[in-house]
Amino acid sequence: MRFVCTIRAGVRALLVRSVLPKPERPDLFYSARRVTTMVQTLLQQMQDKFQTMSDQIIGRIDEMSTRIDDLEKNIADLMTQAGVEEIEAAPEKAKEGPGS
Repeated sequence: MRFVCTIRAGVRALLVRSVLPKPERPDLFYSARRVTTMVQTLLQQMQDKFQTMSDQIIGRIDEMSTRIDDLEKNIADLMTQAGVEEIEAAPEKAKEGPGS
């Protein structure tokens, strides 16, 4: 029984060796693998930095939107206090007044 297992293991090893291609220059194979890993790492780092920058830009846009809304509100309040709305409304009434 032990002999049969040894033969099976030997045949399996021969099949694996004959089916799987061997790199002609293992140093190039491992060098290519290392370069691939480095490129993948670099791409991941770039994606992370891009995501960080994107998040920062969106945050700044949101902040700017809030500040613009506040500015519009303050301008509207100042116009109300100065009576600018009434002055603008008066010419419209004057146009409508005589013909109506």
